[in-house]
Amino acid sequence: MLRTAVVASRVASGLRASSPLPNTPGNRSRVVLRRALSAAVPTLVQRFVLFYEYVDDVVEKRGPYRADHIGLVREFVDRKECVAGGAFADPVDGAMIVFTSRKAAEVFEASDPYVANGIVTTSNIREWSTVSFE
Repeated sequence: MLRTAVVASRVASGLRASSPLPNTPGNRSRVVLRRALSAAVPTLVQRFVLFYEYVDDVVEKRGPYRADHIGLVREFVDRKECVAGGAFADPVDGAMIVFTSRKAAEVFEASDPYVANGIVTTSNIREWSTVSFE
C-alpha cells in the first residue's frame, strides 16, 4: 500500500516510478522510505529450542560430564544442526540450546551426558519462529 502511494506520487509529479530520488532535504524521508522498501524481505525460519533446568550446585556437579557434553554440542554444530546455546547465568540454573530441527533436539537430549547423569532435572523442546533478513 505505502509503496503504491510512493509510486503514484512519483508518476503524478512526472518522475518514472523507478528513477532515483535526489537526496535533498525535501526528499530525505522518501529516500529512506525507498531504501526500506527495497530491503530484503524477511523470511520465517523455524528453530527448535531445548530448555534444561539443572540440579542445585550444577557448576560443581557437572565437572565429570562437561567435556563429553561440550563434545556432543560440537558434533551437532559441525553438522549444522545446532546454531547456538549456553547456560543461563546468575544463577546458573538452566540452559537453552537452539537446533535446526526437532529431531536434532530430541537426538541431542537423548545422547547428552548431562541428562543421563542427572545434571538436568527437567527438559522441554519448543518450536521457535525466527525472522531472517538475509
